[in-house]
Amino acid sequence: MKWRSLAEPYPQEISGTPDSYSFDNGTFQFSYSTEEADGLGSFPAGSQTSISVPSVEFPDGYQVSVTGGEVVSTRNAPNWSSRQTPAQAPSPSP
Repeated sequence: MKWRSLAEPYPQEISGTPDSYSFDNGTFQFSYSTEEADGLGSFPAGSQTSISVPSVEFPDGYQVSVTGGEVVSTRNAPNWSSRQTPAQAPSPSP
C-alpha cells in the first residue's frame, strides 16, 4: 500500500527549538534545544513536547528513549509526550 509509506512520526508540539529529526528504517530520531527560537530565554522545566506516532507504522507498539526529560504519555500512545526535567542544580560553594 502506497499510503503506508507516507505515515511517519513527526513533532507536533515542541518546547524548544528543533535541531534535527529523521525517520529511517523504523527509527525516529528527534533533537531540540530548550532555548526559545528568539534566543531570549529557555522553556522551563515541566514544559512538554509531543510527537505524533502513527499506529499504521508501529502496529506492535514502539519503544522510547529520552534524555533530559521523562515520558508522560501512556505506553504506545498515538501522541507521545515528554516533559523536561529540571537541570542539575550547581552545588553551593563553601
